[in-house]
Amino acid sequence: MSVWVTWPALTKLGTLGIFAGLITLAMEREALFENNLFDTENYARHNADITCDPRSQVARTEDGTCNILSNPAEGSVYMRFGRNVKPEHQWAETDTLLSPNPREVSNTLLARGEFKPAPSLNFIAAAWIQFMTHDWFNHGENTADNPIQVPLPAGDPLGSGSISVQRTQPDPTRSADEAGKPQAFRNHITHWWDGSQIYGSDKATNDKIRSFVDGKLKVECPASYEDVDVLEMLDGIRVDRLPGWAKEESRLKAPPEPEKVERTIKIFLASSSELRADRDEFDLYFRQQNDTLRKQGIYLQIVRWENFLDAMSETRLQDEYNKEIRACDLFVSLFFYQDWKIYRGRIRHRPPAVSGNRQTAHLYLFQECFGEYWKYR
Repeated sequence: MSVWVTWPALTKLGTLGIFAGLITLAMEREALFENNLFDTENYARHNADITCDPRSQVARTEDGTCNILSNPAEGSVYMRFGRNVKPEHQWAETDTLLSPNPREVSNTLLARGEFKPAPSLNFIAAAWIQFMTHDWFNHGENTADNPIQVPLPAGDPLGSGSISVQRTQPDPTRSADEAGKPQAFRNHITHWWDGSQIYGSDKATNDKIRSFVDGKLKVECPASYEDVDVLEMLDGIRVDRLPGWAKEESRLKAPPEPEKVERTIKIFLASSSELRADRDEFDLYFRQQNDTLRKQGIYLQIVRWENFLDAMSETRLQDEYNKEIRACDLFVSLFFYQDWKIYRGRIRHRPPAVSGNRQTAHLYLFQECFGEYWKYR
């Protein structure tokens, strides 16, 4: 058996075996570089137009250049795909491409008459694999000219005839002196595993999704929430006419001036970080109401999730949030409507948190993508 396969067994021999394994691994790496990686790109003509600035030495560039300072064009957007076989073996098949019939191979090997679970694999693995492959390569739009016609075998579920498969677009940058070489294809995104699936492979796409504040991305909702007057919704609320759950005696310690406070209403205020400014507005408004409400023996105690960032939990920080929410009279959460589409299924079917004989009332407020006001749903 090849030493390339058995080298891990060397580590059982102690320190000497570990060094022998590392040397073998290094030799294998060099052998793969020499015999299994073949460039199809003329990097010299691209490198002449690339300047690696100081930022590119410590951070990802949008187009993937300068990841290798000695060859800055390598792996960047629109560079050609490399090959794993020697150039003389890179010519595309023509007369044997459809033998055996790929549709028949698919029906025989890949079709599932019934669901076959993979108990050792997480269900999210398929999505993760899709994310990774789309982050590595993209051939661009296929060409509509001269599609491949795959004949349907007898008894195929799709009937008779053929399946039309468009061809991968050829590289339009080939020069005249490359005409006699095997066809090459360009990658329309960066070759690196660098998050280009999210950030894109050009500066325009990258800037479009960035907020340029605290390294955060923009949310999908295109409307700005800077002009939203969150107090406009709250001004119509009569805090002195709260429901029955807020009129009972507080089960919590009273805030300062306990002799003047007969009822404490504890409010848990939450939102995503993108809505922090709005959350601050709610917090400020509630606290301003205390000046008036104290005269009526009512105190609004505001609890925010930031208070628990340093909390110690035997399980997870979310459990600390849950405990505090159950101890509150009112849970207020701010959402972008787009985010609500994701979370509403979880929230609708979750019963209110119960603490003793009391319930925590839940209030969810949403900012419409193209609206200007907070709405209750």
